[in-house]
Amino acid sequence: MVFNKHRRTIEDRVAPCLRLDAAWGAAPADLKCKPLH
Repeated sequence: MVFNKHRRTIEDRVAPCLRLDAAWGAAPADLKCKPLH
């Protein structure tokens, strides 16, 4: 269950990045996504 929770956290962090990618484009979103990973 710990792994599932950790995986969910990663997905929660990646989801906003994908939204930023759609809104701002690959370059700005990529810069904001890298610190989250």
